[in-house]
Amino acid sequence: MKIQTQLKIGKLTDDFRGESVYDGKRVILDGVIPEDEAEVELNAYINGVYYGKVKRLVCRSPLRVKPECPYFYECGKCALQYMDYGFQKERKTKLVADEVKGAKVYECEGLYYPYRYRNRTSLTFSHSGDRIVIGYEAEKTGRVTDIEDCTVCGKWIVTLLNCLRNFAGKFSLKAFSPASGEGVLKKCRAMYAEGAVCLTLHTTVSKVIGLNWLMKELEREFGKAELYVFSEGFDTGAPLTYRVGSGRIPGGEYISGTRVLTPETEIPKCENLHKKLIKEIKDKSTSESINECRGVLSGYDFIRPDVKGKTLISNNAGNLEERAKAIRPDRVMFFAEDIAALRTGLAQSEAAGYIIEYAVPYDMLAQTKNVSALVSLCRK
Repeated sequence: MKIQTQLKIGKLTDDFRGESVYDGKRVILDGVIPEDEAEVELNAYINGVYYGKVKRLVCRSPLRVKPECPYFYECGKCALQYMDYGFQKERKTKLVADEVKGAKVYECEGLYYPYRYRNRTSLTFSHSGDRIVIGYEAEKTGRVTDIEDCTVCGKWIVTLLNCLRNFAGKFSLKAFSPASGEGVLKKCRAMYAEGAVCLTLHTTVSKVIGLNWLMKELEREFGKAELYVFSEGFDTGAPLTYRVGSGRIPGGEYISGTRVLTPETEIPKCENLHKKLIKEIKDKSTSESINECRGVLSGYDFIRPDVKGKTLISNNAGNLEERAKAIRPDRVMFFAEDIAALRTGLAQSEAAGYIIEYAVPYDMLAQTKNVSALVSLCRK
């Protein structure tokens, strides 16, 4: 079926897709926001809902902005760059409010500048003819967009991409091809701190030429570096991970893919948001140690006395019920990195006999559909 029509978008679904009405039936469309008016093609009708694609925007919503990333429409990883950031936070506040069922929800805490904040990323290697391609893999098509920069990462990623391309070119390393089964380089993960980078290469063989050269190149460009190689074990029958060189970089804890940095490795673009989250935990638990507050963001429990008794604080929502019943704290606080974790934490806490006091949404991954939340509960 193919139905050509023109629709005005009335609202968004929970997964940030546009919703309208055609012939009395719901219509779900990607890439549109409230007050957009578009020419669309409806090409599917499933369970009483039409789905389709936007052919042309006739009238642009005042909530629509120009994406800063030149690869936005090819890459699709930062799915909300076309949407006003203030509106994104409003929607994420509503998503959390819908989950906590009438409890107090504070305004979503977001970044003061929703670009250049990430110090961690994952890249995929591919090829175009004989040329190596390094970038992000589209979820729907699997196509890798070749990039020279990423606007949600700091400028460090430009340097890293240059190092990787020089490395592959100098040693004639090919990207892995699923079709042929040939090639060495599959993916890589990188984490950056001021003056230091940690890189993990995902390869198809345990021995890759040029690693010492790459290590020296990273140290030359970044100052300090760690380089790891994870092998699929095609030649050994088992995965293998090993570290190249002996350099170690300053540490830090992680939440939702974004590093909560130690003072010596702060990134100014995102430190304010992290400090707000840590301060909220510190104030509510009367903790004397900032390291304990960071601990909750790294998967550890800790219990601190407060004016009412004691508080259990955790970011592991999976077995909150068991621990809360065993400890019987007066209050429970947990950090959920996404909506799924929020639902689990709420169910576990309520089953243990606690009710919600308040929730604070946190936009730790700006320009994406993800929203995190800090939740406080007390005994029923």
